[in-house]
Amino acid sequence: MKILSLLLNVLDVGILAASVVSLLPTVMMFDAPGSETKKNLWFLAGVFVLFPFVATAGAVVSWSKWITGDFETALKGGVVSPVYAASAAFCLTRILK
Repeated sequence: MKILSLLLNVLDVGILAASVVSLLPTVMMFDAPGSETKKNLWFLAGVFVLFPFVATAGAVVSWSKWITGDFETALKGGVVSPVYAASAAFCLTRILK
């Protein structure tokens, strides 16, 4: 459990860097005329705006618990960012379809 939580912590740092880059497309979501009234685009923009905050919280909780030796909670905190990233990717493929 210790090694798995460490690997998830390292993955969280990479996801944190990618989450900042995911903010770039949100600026162009509302370029088309009439797109500012589409609720699904607002939902998707909200998902991507919250992504850096969720990734930061997951990384902070995971690393702090790993340092204190609570590896079970560190593992649970490390899973938050990958699950949120997968959910965001799923929403992106379904909404922009």
